Amino acid sequence: MCMKKSILLSLLFAVNCLVAFAQDADKTFTVQDGAFPWHDRVDVWALADVPASLAGVVMPQQSCGDRGLNVAGSPASITLAVGAKDLEKFKDAFPEATETGEKISVKSTKDATVLPYIVMKLPDPPEKIRANPPFVAGLILLKVEGGETFQPPAEQAHPKPQAQAAAEKPPAPARSAFAVPQKENFHIYLLIGQSNMVGRDTAGLESQTLDERVGFLDAAKHWYVAREPMHEGGSGIGPGIPFALETLKRTAGGDCKIGLVPCAVGGTPLKRWEKGGDLYERAVARAKVALASGILKGVLWHQGESDSTKPEDAESYGQRLTQMFQDLRADLEAPEIPIVVGQLGEFVRFPYAKTVQDAIKSMPKHLPHVGYADSQGLTHKGDSLHFSADAEREFARRYALAMEQLQKGS
Repeated sequence: MCMKKSILLSLLFAVNCLVAFAQDADKTFTVQDGAFPWHDRVDVWALADVPASLAGVVMPQQSCGDRGLNVAGSPASITLAVGAKDLEKFKDAFPEATETGEKISVKSTKDATVLPYIVMKLPDPPEKIRANPPFVAGLILLKVEGGETFQPPAEQAHPKPQAQAAAEKPPAPARSAFAVPQKENFHIYLLIGQSNMVGRDTAGLESQTLDERVGFLDAAKHWYVAREPMHEGGSGIGPGIPFALETLKRTAGGDCKIGLVPCAVGGTPLKRWEKGGDLYERAVARAKVALASGILKGVLWHQGESDSTKPEDAESYGQRLTQMFQDLRADLEAPEIPIVVGQLGEFVRFPYAKTVQDAIKSMPKHLPHVGYADSQGLTHKGDSLHFSADAEREFARRYALAMEQLQKGS
């Protein structure tokens, strides 16, 4: 069901519902009564069987080839259907996804062929679910749940063309140029991991106070005064900026500035952060750009939720993370650089979360110059997955204390 020449689907989100359309070279198909037909130039496909529990909310979208599913806003989770033939590939790409026990199917209007789909729930979805490796049968988005989502105007009856919608999108807050100090006074910290390093709670986002002593390196490799969201795809308050402010309070001398290098990506497993993985290589490259201007003082790591759903991932987590840190130090030519690992939230309920939590807690025993920031007592933002903004700020203080102890050699 591959729309090889289709323009990527454009989405407008409202809480728990979705309006989607796909635009081909000469036709536009829109959602009508829960039925969403799509063409692959040799056939037309439409929903055939839908569970009663999903009736009334099903507004699907197809994904194929090197394209993907766009997820606007920051929903807590999405429910989607995956072609049965691609189920294992999807689970490998998104190990945090879980089966709901429901199934749907799509049917060819040309020869009555029926393709089975498995309904999956994916927490903390990335902004774009790339079909790589290719999901031959495509993906069908069924439901958007909770979190921060885009609310279309009530009077808008039909989705607008993608270019028009983009033109009308509210502009991002203006960035202020950051004055980079002399290299010896510029302390660089690398922020890596998944969504709890990014930050998902938007409470206080509009009222954040900027400090010109803290900068961040954006995706285009420019330095700006740090303000959330800093990470690509970010939406809320993470630990990076409060960590920097707390660290400045603990740093002697008035000329020091801090540069943050935000590289975390929500919903990502450790395998993408291991040497050779796309996120590992990108983080190393961005760190090297930052080090042209300053001195690497430490690394903050928070990840593990995505490796808590399969026993093989959880059981090998400690060994793989140790190797990744060794590789990172080697590639950055910083064999003793302090690294602080943050514990998963006590509220995380993935089946093998405790195995991963134990591995994280024991990291200082397996590798020198590694510190540990615990998450005891920290609360989530209401989704049992992401820390609240206040919890992120307290977590940042714990990161700063652990980093200070490492840097002092205590």
